[in-house]
Amino acid sequence: QGGLRRSVLCRQGTWMDNFSQLQAFMWANEHGNFCAAARANGLTPSTISKLITRLENRAFDDARV
Repeated sequence: QGGLRRSVLCRQGTWMDNFSQLQAFMWANEHGNFCAAARANGLTPSTISKLITRLENRAFDDARV
């Protein structure tokens, strides 16, 4: 848990940022929603949302190439 909190603060585009995005997606899937995922992992729902938004943006950027 502490590792994700630190990695959330990493620069966008780093492998830790990419890992954090995937981890947030898996937590949201596991817990059913952003609020439960955030609560279970000591983060805010906003943080989970922002990480997943970055993951989606990256996926769409990769698809356009």
